[in-house]
Amino acid sequence: MRYIVFTLLALFITNSLSAIDLKISNDKPNTNSTIELTLVENNSKLDDLYLVSYRFKDSIKTPIAESTLFTNESISFSIQNNDNFILFKLMDKDGSIYNNNGEFWQVSIYQNNRPKYDSKLNEAITYLGAGNANYSRSPKFKKINNALVEEIENHTNNVRAKIAYETFKLDFKLIEYTEYKNSIEKILNTKISINDELTIRSVITALNSIDEAEKSVNLEEQFIDNNKGSDLYREKVLNSISTAEDYDDFVKLSIAYLNKYTNLKENETVYKSFAYAHTQSKEYYDKLYDEIKKINYKSAILYKYIALGLLNNSDLGTELGDVKYQNDIEINLKNAFSKVNDLDSIKPKDLSSIEFEDYKDKIRSDLFLISYRLDLLKNDSSSAFQSVYEAINKTPFQMNSRLYNEAVNLSAKNGSSSNTKEIIRQAYLNDVIDSDLEESILKIINSNNDISIDYVNEILNEKQKQFEESIKKNLVNEDISGIIKSLDGKYKDLSELGDGFHIVSITSTWCDVCEETFPMLNNLHNKYDDVSIFGISVWGDDDEDNQLTKIIKENKIEYEYFLDKTDIIPRKFDLFGFPTILIIDANNKLRYTVRGFKSEESLENTIETVLDLIQ
Repeated sequence: MRYIVFTLLALFITNSLSAIDLKISNDKPNTNSTIELTLVENNSKLDDLYLVSYRFKDSIKTPIAESTLFTNESISFSIQNNDNFILFKLMDKDGSIYNNNGEFWQVSIYQNNRPKYDSKLNEAITYLGAGNANYSRSPKFKKINNALVEEIENHTNNVRAKIAYETFKLDFKLIEYTEYKNSIEKILNTKISINDELTIRSVITALNSIDEAEKSVNLEEQFIDNNKGSDLYREKVLNSISTAEDYDDFVKLSIAYLNKYTNLKENETVYKSFAYAHTQSKEYYDKLYDEIKKINYKSAILYKYIALGLLNNSDLGTELGDVKYQNDIEINLKNAFSKVNDLDSIKPKDLSSIEFEDYKDKIRSDLFLISYRLDLLKNDSSSAFQSVYEAINKTPFQMNSRLYNEAVNLSAKNGSSSNTKEIIRQAYLNDVIDSDLEESILKIINSNNDISIDYVNEILNEKQKQFEESIKKNLVNEDISGIIKSLDGKYKDLSELGDGFHIVSITSTWCDVCEETFPMLNNLHNKYDDVSIFGISVWGDDDEDNQLTKIIKENKIEYEYFLDKTDIIPRKFDLFGFPTILIIDANNKLRYTVRGFKSEESLENTIETVLDLIQ
């Protein structure tokens, strides 16, 4: 699990809703056919909902995302000739996501009475979380395994699927490394299309995983030499920019790259490097605007990073003089703001138009934050408040507590009570409250008759109700099983846990973040008489027993710990991130699974909320 799959933490569905279902007239359509997608149990207005589709196509790395507004209860959806797999989700105009509890809705495209080539592979990839978070699903071991097996059975020549399956088995310890290496070598000895970039990428990764770096490099160079229009070639050009030996070489390569690859979101790193290189000293800054003239497409991103680069170099400001320095920042900001809508030309194919609006809002938010810093530089606290207020409004969930703190204090001086209340509301709803921000909010409440502590309590109640609703929609009622072993050699059967409720924390001896859960679980262990808590250590090394004993002692763990010597527990409970915490009811049914760790407070609230709901 330390290899590829473990890069996924299943936290991307936190914001999703599930009150709406989508009925598909045919989940096994043929190419060039039409299916009907019908809303079921819809409690929202039709004109507020968009159908977002992700078309996975033959020989294309990422799916094509599209969004369609529901004007009736049903939408006719055409299957295109090169589609092989399609995911669906629903979004409303406010950005709320309905994704069927992280499962999405799907169709595999059929041809000659079987799923098309890559159809089931793409299904597995979406469950593995190997693509964009917008179409990554809740990970399911069995569904990934079954999809890969079906792909290989239907298409025995699918090298990518075979490599993915062997890697998946290695990650879940279904096979040892020696067997994995033998299988990979056997796969790579078969006939492989040297012009299929997706397959070549997979083969390169596989070669590196079995310590065949030289073969990997040779294969990559051979492919790039024969495929100048490929992404691998473009990435090689990018690498040459990052390793440029001097300023002139860097500028020449950067401009050539930007003029050849005009409309790509990935160009942001080049724009950023180009801007920062020219704002590191007056010598290079004096050359900036002449060099910009050579760039055909001047993105809002370029001007954003010029303004930010200037702001970050106060020494350059001293050399330029306050007036010119501030004016130059302002000019670049205006250029950036004016070009944000032009960013539509760089929209990635795997983002629908409605989703790309979030990206543009993030850019606008960044620009308002630069404006905010510039306003502070000018000692204009009134404008600074307006700028930071706009920044928060664009992306309230992406701001940190420090910025909210500054916004709250500026608002108290320069804004209305309604603005202050909205900032406080967003801070609580988006979990950015720390001790400093809380102290500032309490000071404002004590000095402002229009804002009371009742207002904060109302927000907290609203937040908790929303949280409870999201928990309710994700409760399950599943049987559990598995044999685990205590450090003193006793066995425990998960299907016979006994009376009461149970909290099971699945960790590993090499998981550092898992240690952050120990104090909180100790607290719950002492708090509840009718809840038993125990840990299960999985995927340990040969010395796991001694390592776990040491961890228990050093962290003063008060609850019992067990070992999984079978490597089956991770497969049974879809372990795709540490820690994974299972909440089991008095009937010995799994009711809720928590994956990953945000904070002690958040995890404790989740566990206690689930316990309240299932008792």
